[in-house]
Amino acid sequence: MNKFTPSLRRLIVAGGILLSSATAFSQYCIPAYTTGTAEGDFIDGVTVSDLSNVGSGGAITDVGYSDFTALTANITLGATYTMTLNNNPSFSQTYTAWIDGNHDEVFTTDEVLGSLSLVAGATGSFDFVLPPGTMEGSTRMRVRCIYPAFLATPLDPCLSTSYGEAEDYTVMVEPAPPIDGGVIDVTNPVSAADIGVENITVTIQNYGSDALSGFMVNYSVDGGATISETYAGSIAAYTTASYTFTSSYDFSADVCYEINAWTSIADDANMDNDSYTENVCNLGPVTGTGAVYVYSSLPGGEPWFSTTNSTAMTTVFGAEGIGWNRAFFESLSVPDVFSSDNCFVFVDGSDSHADDLEAFLAANGDYIESWVELGGKLLLNSAPNEGDGMSFGFDGTTLTYPYFTSNATAVDAAHPIFNGPFTPAGTDYTGGSFGHATVSGTGYTNLMVDLFAPDNVVLAEKTWGAGRVVVGGMTTNNFHSPLENAANLRANIIAYLSCVEILFC
Repeated sequence: MNKFTPSLRRLIVAGGILLSSATAFSQYCIPAYTTGTAEGDFIDGVTVSDLSNVGSGGAITDVGYSDFTALTANITLGATYTMTLNNNPSFSQTYTAWIDGNHDEVFTTDEVLGSLSLVAGATGSFDFVLPPGTMEGSTRMRVRCIYPAFLATPLDPCLSTSYGEAEDYTVMVEPAPPIDGGVIDVTNPVSAADIGVENITVTIQNYGSDALSGFMVNYSVDGGATISETYAGSIAAYTTASYTFTSSYDFSADVCYEINAWTSIADDANMDNDSYTENVCNLGPVTGTGAVYVYSSLPGGEPWFSTTNSTAMTTVFGAEGIGWNRAFFESLSVPDVFSSDNCFVFVDGSDSHADDLEAFLAANGDYIESWVELGGKLLLNSAPNEGDGMSFGFDGTTLTYPYFTSNATAVDAAHPIFNGPFTPAGTDYTGGSFGHATVSGTGYTNLMVDLFAPDNVVLAEKTWGAGRVVVGGMTTNNFHSPLENAANLRANIIAYLSCVEILFC
């Protein structure tokens, strides 16, 4: 059989997946691939619960199928798990995973655990809970990838195609304890300006196989008096319910509060998952001029190990530690960084920092939006080399990855970022790549777009309350040309959002 070059095969597959009939057996179907993993399209890692099969490489068989059923994941009904998938280093793939919950040797859409699209070399994750009705005991899990990324999901677990791999594993589904529950979230109040007297609302998870009723729900604020009330309703097995306390608490002081909430359930099988703690802040207006640059500490350096972002901060604000400060997703105090003392924050989740940014925004997005609403200025940027894009918040703002912008141009040449205070800046740039992602959402003014596909936006801004947010998918400016203009543009974007007078020597 003739093998297409990678570039030619991309054109062929782009028009639609090449399909043939599935190889059928008396038990689970085995989806044959015409090329399979021969050109580098393979799953390079599956991790879930106590199962880890990373660096597995190409398929065990010549049809793109790998039987890893000797490897077992132990999964308990009602518990939440994270599946992490490692893609091959050569080609993008679309992924779907299933567990045969009713043991009928067929993978159906209601047995899908999750789906992902991953570019070459990327790693992605999703959370899942086995649905009610899943049978206990030993069954099969399938993880499948098909080239390219961003196909319609879920994939078909059986249909044969050209490039990719399917891997099968064993899952031991273990019964949940009959009685087990706990608080998993505080949904009211949330950090905002002018919080007053509030009734605290929590989410309760029933992890057990029996319904929960007639138990106590409790909270305390800042370690103070415990408030206890009876949950009078019933929560079905493996489901959640919301509970609002009839008693109220005064959150009107402009400080941060620590709310601890928990359940007290007779015969609770696991008291380690009973409680949940959340910090809620009553925010005041932004009045300071401080500036902070934030990224992840886990990769061991700034995005692409380039210091150009730090250089731009110093260009605008002066020396680090005097004019601006550095902080990390994993260790910063959100109330200290997004405070009334700091007017400008630059958050960059580019390169191998993207997954860390996504987790940071998921945990703290509401707080950050409130800070901007009170007058904060935010530059929120990510040019990922991992993951599958993310939500930026701010009323449905989406970062779409991958999209590689090589030629970027200004939408409005008169906008301040293209005209100073640092010059020359200009309006047109090339790069390899200038951007790794696009941004979209409501209420934005586009600032920079792909020259040849102007619907794809790489930088945009909008007013949010008394503040402003600029969102982007730009790489660091060492990848941009002309280099001097690019350095000035990055400094101009920061200066545009700052609350300080820019001084020149």
